[in-house]
Amino acid sequence: MPKVKNLLGQKFGRLKVVSRAPNKKSVHEARWRCHCECGNRFTAIGGQLRSGRTKSCGCLRRERMKKGLNYQHGLSETPRWRMWVVARTRAKQKNIPFSLRLVDIPTIPTTCPILNIPLIHNFGHKGHIPGSPSLDRIIPSKGYVPGNVEIISQRANQIKSDATVEEVGKVYQYMKSKEK
Repeated sequence: MPKVKNLLGQKFGRLKVVSRAPNKKSVHEARWRCHCECGNRFTAIGGQLRSGRTKSCGCLRRERMKKGLNYQHGLSETPRWRMWVVARTRAKQKNIPFSLRLVDIPTIPTTCPILNIPLIHNFGHKGHIPGSPSLDRIIPSKGYVPGNVEIISQRANQIKSDATVEEVGKVYQYMKSKEK
């Protein structure tokens, strides 16, 4: 059995090691009783203290959550918040600019400003429907930046996604000519 490193008296983040704690029966890692700066007592695994993974009794995480985005806006799990999260992920994947804050996401209109179809929130179901609200980059190369996003229908965004203005015009002319 490996020798246990003595952590007694050492400080790790907000935790000060005050004594050795008994190991759990199935775990062979040294456990230590600690006092946190917030006043709580906490038992931590030595390896996690040494690696920096455990820095507090949990108070540090709670403080960070309160300061974080989800706590400040109160809109977690709303359609606008989900659009923001998806846009941030897509921007990272495509390596395009992203500097939107949640307040930069427009309020979702009741109808698509392009196709005039009702916008229906379809979150929780697999896939999108044509009337799902979709965050559009007005000028795709600019990325997700304030002033360059608008909410349109999934269908309109799909049509717009890879066609040029000239191509859309030609398709329009063709369809108009066949209408007669």
